[in-house]
Amino acid sequence: MIQSIALNYEYFSGLILKSGYEIIEIKNNICDYVFKKETILKLRSLLLTSEIIDFTSPSDGRIIELPIAINQIVNMNDPLFSIETSDSIENFTMGAFEFNKKKLHDTTVEMEIDEFTDDKSVMFTKVASEKTRYLKLYSNIINQQYPELSITFENFNGFAYALLKSFNEDITLETNDSVIFLFEDNIKINFEFQNSRMGERYAYINHHALLAEDLMIFENKSLLKVKLVSNRKGIYEIFHLQNRYPHSQYKSEFEGQYLLKLMASMFVKFHIDNQLALPNEKK
Repeated sequence: MIQSIALNYEYFSGLILKSGYEIIEIKNNICDYVFKKETILKLRSLLLTSEIIDFTSPSDGRIIELPIAINQIVNMNDPLFSIETSDSIENFTMGAFEFNKKKLHDTTVEMEIDEFTDDKSVMFTKVASEKTRYLKLYSNIINQQYPELSITFENFNGFAYALLKSFNEDITLETNDSVIFLFEDNIKINFEFQNSRMGERYAYINHHALLAEDLMIFENKSLLKVKLVSNRKGIYEIFHLQNRYPHSQYKSEFEGQYLLKLMASMFVKFHIDNQLALPNEKK
């Protein structure tokens, strides 16, 4: 099924202007796989320059027509793009994965050496083309103001650890707070934080030691969901990889699971290639 999108009245909640709109951003290309409600392009009114309109995909699918360009002026009923809708979510998910695999693999882990102290840090410098250390998970609560929980793997002077970042003002990764990872086959990893948290409002950080056996699970088992727990307050929040947020690192749960496995695999390989040890048992 083909869905063609034109500049029309359904995208306007207030005054409808006839002066035209300028295309100021195109986020995708022909053949790109997109999800429903993912922003495809942005328009700005020629008369009210503060009025910005996001045009989103009406469904999961693949862009097949994009007869527009940056700085082009469009008017009411002008065509903007066309989508070939997915035949089934399974086919779409696998098609999107194959299309996006190159982006997922644009992930890098490096070692940084402090020239003053000789401290050695192994960390991710890019995740799925994004210059960040973290993979993002998303809250189970719809319309959550701060929907993310972020995770990465690092090593500082031989100490390997998982680093978590919470944006939840109620669960701030304090000492004795915990995070439980639930994988396929009912396999679980439970991290209870033993250190004081770092960070500031809406960006709280804490870490937990990583064992080789933990990394083996992250590398080989599909993560289903994560439970973030404030043991002091007796509250929790659930996070997952079932992404429906536009222009994030991955476009489906399958891609998110693949990306997390890839990060764990790259982290382990970096240690092997550089003859860095990973702890095999708890101290």
